[in-house]
Amino acid sequence: MVGWRSEEKDGDFNMFSRSFPDPVAGICYAKGFNAKLPPAWLICINVEDATKSAKTAVDLGGRIIDGPKSIGEGAMCVIQDPAGAYVALSQPGPPARTPVARSTRRPARARKLAGTRRRR
Repeated sequence: MVGWRSEEKDGDFNMFSRSFPDPVAGICYAKGFNAKLPPAWLICINVEDATKSAKTAVDLGGRIIDGPKSIGEGAMCVIQDPAGAYVALSQPGPPARTPVARSTRRPARARKLAGTRRRR
């Protein structure tokens, strides 16, 4: 796709993005980790607990197609709802910790509220 970047992940799928760092789409290949996935469009929904969500899906008449299984520090599973639609349930791992640069100088408003002035 023109203007899109593709990044291969573990040989089983590619993630696509444009001018921002986070991927917005992906393509899975029916091999390896994804061998049990159906040949269909697959929406992915973030859930708090993939195992509990899969059990709830079964309790409500759905069935588990694959998983739950670990992915990094998270988990995922693919279910099929009673009407036949496939859905991936993704339990994300903890957010990446990025160091934040902090200024030791207080902003002008904070100095004014504290009754101090910036020294020159």
